[in-house]
Amino acid sequence: MLFRSDATHKLGVLSLDLNDLKRAEEYLLVASQLNPKAAETQKYIGILLYRQGFYRRAKEYLGKSKIMNSYVREIFFYLGLIAIKEGKIKEAVELLEKELAESPGKPEVYFELVKILLKSNQREKGIDVLEEGLVKNPDFSPLWDLKGTAMLEFAEAEKSASGLYVALESYDEAIKALHKSLKLDPKRIPVLERLIRAYRGAKRFAAAVPYLEQILLFKPDRLEYLQDLSRGHLANQEFDRAIDALNRYLQKRPSDADGWFQLGKIYADKGDFVDGIEIFQKSIALDPKDPKKKLFLGMLYAEVNRFSESLEILRKAIEDSEDDSNTKKRCEALIQQILEVSGIERVEAEKKLGTKTARKIRRDSKKPKVELGSQKYVKLKLYRALKLMRKLQAKGWNGQSRKEMLRFIKYGLIRNYKKLIYYKKFSNKFSKRYYYLGIRKLIDSVKSAKDA
Repeated sequence: MLFRSDATHKLGVLSLDLNDLKRAEEYLLVASQLNPKAAETQKYIGILLYRQGFYRRAKEYLGKSKIMNSYVREIFFYLGLIAIKEGKIKEAVELLEKELAESPGKPEVYFELVKILLKSNQREKGIDVLEEGLVKNPDFSPLWDLKGTAMLEFAEAEKSASGLYVALESYDEAIKALHKSLKLDPKRIPVLERLIRAYRGAKRFAAAVPYLEQILLFKPDRLEYLQDLSRGHLANQEFDRAIDALNRYLQKRPSDADGWFQLGKIYADKGDFVDGIEIFQKSIALDPKDPKKKLFLGMLYAEVNRFSESLEILRKAIEDSEDDSNTKKRCEALIQQILEVSGIERVEAEKKLGTKTARKIRRDSKKPKVELGSQKYVKLKLYRALKLMRKLQAKGWNGQSRKEMLRFIKYGLIRNYKKLIYYKKFSNKFSKRYYYLGIRKLIDSVKSAKDA
């Protein structure tokens, strides 16, 4: 009788593993009748009931199994899962911790415990438990995926609150963990998608190219991946591949003005200004109110010495940029350069631009300029940032003011610093070092500032 009971029990467990719940129920109930004192059989009936959604009865059988034999494992694990289903978070955490004490190192327990800790905003504890689980289970792919997903969500929250610069460390952690998960289990498409999401969030399109090519084999209709692929090829200076990827996108989305604009910028970077002009014109026809598109068209007109047309489109860009002071300033700076090199007479300039705009630009051109990358230039940039920080500090620091300050540092200083390096505009090493240290000090001051 015990032999028959054991064989029937094994068939029930096998059916449960194969997700054949109906057959598992038949075998396990028979095994229980043949040997009512078999604690393992009671446990698996409890697991079966949990998977069927009968949580109250599942708890009865799981509890009965533990009473019969205190050494039976997985009882606290499944009771913890039931507590999660019932919304009893504190109880779930306690039960899963008990299971870990009984079965140290079990990866599935770490996985569920970390998930519930992170969802209940116990971030610090959740990460500590996750790291412990990874030390004991370095080849368990779902744990690496869980870490990558958690760090990706942290990065996106940090980026939203304080800008990309602050979030880069979390993006790095997410990318590293998702890489590991994908290496252990290459067929997990959701992990691949999260990895691409992390690369996109960190604006590292160049490194994402092989993964974008891979995901497009599985999901060719996800057109946003073609846009990302184009950006990646462009970052790698692979202009023809960038154009090909974007053309594939535009075949499906021919009315996307921003898509055509992106394509025009690739042709401009490639040095193919004539085709770039034609594509920018198409982009503007689809979106006639965007001043940035007109600014870039004006740039290309100027590149091919079509100065009159450049002034005409830049005037329209200025008219459309009432709420975009940065684009307006760039338009005025470009017009100033055109007037300096083109030889266009004052009367013609006023005719193209309007008397008020032409005279304003002429007055601005006579103002003394600070040399790019000079010590005076660097001090002026840092002083403006410091002035804004003192203004925000006087009002009292909070999440919004900290976000505003970090955004100014990112767009006003860090990007400027990188451009000066790229175009070799620093007048000397001292100015470069002074700028770098100034930016770092500002960031540290904002991050350490206490809320009012």
